[in-house]
Amino acid sequence: MSRGKKKGRAKGKVSTPEEKSTTPLDGLLFGKDRTIEPWGFAAFGLFGLTLLVWGILAMRPGGATPIWLYSQGRFVLVLVGLLVGAWAFIAVLRNKPVIQSKRLWPVVALAGTIGLAPFPVPYPAPRERAPSHAQVQLPVQGTWRVRWAGEGVEHNPLVLEPARRFGVVLVREEEGTTLLPGIDPEQSASAGDYLGFGAQVQSPTDGLIAAVLESLADGPQGRAPLLGNYVVIEVASGEFLWLSGLKQDSVLPKVGDPVAVGSPLAQVGASAARRPTGEPHLGMFMASSADPALAEGIPWHLQAWKEGIQERGPGMPQGGVNWDGSPRGPLIQPAD
Repeated sequence: MSRGKKKGRAKGKVSTPEEKSTTPLDGLLFGKDRTIEPWGFAAFGLFGLTLLVWGILAMRPGGATPIWLYSQGRFVLVLVGLLVGAWAFIAVLRNKPVIQSKRLWPVVALAGTIGLAPFPVPYPAPRERAPSHAQVQLPVQGTWRVRWAGEGVEHNPLVLEPARRFGVVLVREEEGTTLLPGIDPEQSASAGDYLGFGAQVQSPTDGLIAAVLESLADGPQGRAPLLGNYVVIEVASGEFLWLSGLKQDSVLPKVGDPVAVGSPLAQVGASAARRPTGEPHLGMFMASSADPALAEGIPWHLQAWKEGIQERGPGMPQGGVNWDGSPRGPLIQPAD
């Protein structure tokens, strides 16, 4: 009798291997059903591709592939991630209960792709630590507001563009306004109502004209090309200084012509897109190519400029806009 009871008790204490290996944390993270659903495999694959894209960009290989991955590829991942999210939403509604522990990590992977892929990191330029040694002067006369320049998105949204990674945007300003005297700031202004429109642009450095575009019309076109009209000066092997946003048909030199510092080059126009600046402006940046589709930014600096009575340089002023919309960048003018 006692032996039977002991045997019964012994049998009652026997547990299966599955029960022995299961822990409370294991059950919370995975549950008993660890079967990954098809949308879960897609979510893990997308997250792996996202990590691969950022890994390639972190190596700064240069060329068309990283430019495409940064400018378009990572946003394609976001789009596909949203489609997988819609697929997952329909799938979980059809396979209830909706909340299952096995779906935790696929959801985390999907959220990681959608959140990490478009993260606003400055373009990882190959020459970020190898600046150009070209001597570049301020190419305009008068006072100009540094609208965008420097490091950080708050100072310069151009850091998010491969070609204009180290770009500068200048807007003509006098006595607190960018408009000509007599123009009502409350009314809609045309390109010709701004101080900067038609301002003379001089060559900021010695070099050779590598590319010219001057056929684009000036005005508030909603779909204007990003750079507008431009001149590209080759300052060294693999180094091209771009001046963009120029007035239509104002470029004086032709491709192949040599230019010297201070020689007349073009005029400031309103041919560029209104992003990131609506007024007529002059854009400047150094890049690795005269082809805008293959250009990657190269660090550079201005030799000298004046802020009020103080002369500064070599270096680069900081731009930006305050939270209330007021300009953060300084007013600068050519040094004596």
